[in-house]
Amino acid sequence: MHARDSLSALVLAQERDMSRRFRKLPLRPAGRTATWIAAAALTAVLMPVPAAHAQSSCAPEEGQCLASLDYDGDGFQDLLAIRKSDGSLVFYGGKGDGTYKWGVSRGGGWGGMDIVMAGDLTGDEQPDLLARDNKTGYLYTYPGDGEGDFGSRITVGHGWNDISTFTAGSDFNNDDKIDIWAVSKSTWSLYLYPGQGNGKFGEAYYWDPTAAWNTVNSLVTFGTVDPNSWVALLAVDGPWGSYPAFNTGEDFFKFEPEWHLGFWPYATGNPYRQVTAIGDADGDGVDDLAGIDSRTNALMLNSFRTTGGALHAPELIAPDWGGNRLPSVVVDRTYDANANGYADVVARKSATGEVHLYQTNGRGFWLSERPLLGVFPEMDLIEKAGDLSGDGIADLLTRESATGALYLHPSAGYDELGDRVQIGSGWNSMSTVVSGQDYNVDGKVDVVARERSTGDLWLYPGDGNGGLGSRVKIGTGWNTLREITAAGDLDHDGLADLLAVHRTDGCLYFYGGKGTGGVKNAVRVGCGWGDSDALAAVGDMSLDGHADFVARGMSDGLMRLYTGNGAGGFTHPPVVLSHGWNGMNLIA
Repeated sequence: MHARDSLSALVLAQERDMSRRFRKLPLRPAGRTATWIAAAALTAVLMPVPAAHAQSSCAPEEGQCLASLDYDGDGFQDLLAIRKSDGSLVFYGGKGDGTYKWGVSRGGGWGGMDIVMAGDLTGDEQPDLLARDNKTGYLYTYPGDGEGDFGSRITVGHGWNDISTFTAGSDFNNDDKIDIWAVSKSTWSLYLYPGQGNGKFGEAYYWDPTAAWNTVNSLVTFGTVDPNSWVALLAVDGPWGSYPAFNTGEDFFKFEPEWHLGFWPYATGNPYRQVTAIGDADGDGVDDLAGIDSRTNALMLNSFRTTGGALHAPELIAPDWGGNRLPSVVVDRTYDANANGYADVVARKSATGEVHLYQTNGRGFWLSERPLLGVFPEMDLIEKAGDLSGDGIADLLTRESATGALYLHPSAGYDELGDRVQIGSGWNSMSTVVSGQDYNVDGKVDVVARERSTGDLWLYPGDGNGGLGSRVKIGTGWNTLREITAAGDLDHDGLADLLAVHRTDGCLYFYGGKGTGGVKNAVRVGCGWGDSDALAAVGDMSLDGHADFVARGMSDGLMRLYTGNGAGGFTHPPVVLSHGWNGMNLIA
């Protein structure tokens, strides 16, 4: 089964199989924009959940339930995670009080996988695991063995790199088989993949052909939010960090969220880049959410109160979880400055000093150009910093040429930046400054810089709140290299990599991340880069599931997109995005 089914096939399937439980959704009223989720969040009010329904994940009439996550059969909800340092799948047995036992490794090789705790996909009454291999785009079902481990995987299908985020964990169409909700990058629409009960899934239903889901960072299957106790679909919104909850019950799916959970917790910003449903982990009869706080690295629990319906204050599950990835599929927004689903390029015009944001549509041409910072002639560096401030949205770094002061420009969402904050001085001693990635796998974005006088490469570990810790030397002799770029995870091993061009031979080299802050030995991926500069990471600009980068031709001024091949290199030939880039003196 290919994730990107044709629209005609989906429509035919929908008409053929429509029943009282599969109702065709009305078209969204004209005039809605791609920002409808975030816009709704500004005026939404959190509604109480009636206590009569707060004790069950099941709909009283239809029987729609949140799947069991008891993987070892002891009656308590469990948790799975991927340890970033070595790519191990780790099983955490639940204690029933909202905490977990020490983790037990279930094997390595999971660093390049996205996982979802899916419930029983195979019909043997044991919860299973869904996993996407980001290098190949294949989706697999790993059948649970009832003892916290898994049997031989079942191939679901290929083409799942076209999916930005997905979730499972409930029988959404009420046929006693667990299904998948997924958002397609091709259409930015929501699809349902009906479960077949054998670890595989049927043809996708095109349930949401008009709404744009490109601003959604993650989908989460949740339990007791709706007053009728239907299982809810939480859409973690990118620009504002809200958690709209959509009813999946009597009307099967509604365009508008039933509830808005607002920021979680109620605080400035959204510190949870990873959020996942963990069932009733603390035994109070109410389903819970877990998230890793990007500022403290703590694993936190949040749910509804058993009476009154409001969200209670977050509770600490465990500290020091920054080195783990939760079982949820999170969209990488490192190079998406306005959190709208498309990678961006930031550049300053030589003639005016104006800093603009350039956005592509993922198909090889520019969608828009818009002012971003204003006029900043005093800067000699712009760098996309990822979420250095820990608020859930990508930031920018700039440096003042005269003083060497380093500034953080925290994003305010939708092409807007907050007031800059100075986070360092004396940075004109550095000839290269790059950011956006977590090189020491502690869950916080770092800065890598090359010292001008020595050629030493330094790691400045981020503190999750916009600051930097004591630097650590991770390389020497880097003055022989130029265009050093924090390229992201180019080879899908779960670790951040670097790219650089050698000054002597003009070849491009790949430096794989070690997970300890440093990088491995260089691997040559191509030559003939003597005429290229302004190498910049852009994440998955081509929307094929692999990290990409751009570079400018110095002689022709063309900006070219180099699409990653998922193995540390790039595909040929590059895509020409636009011309006239010799008129820019800073590009990131």
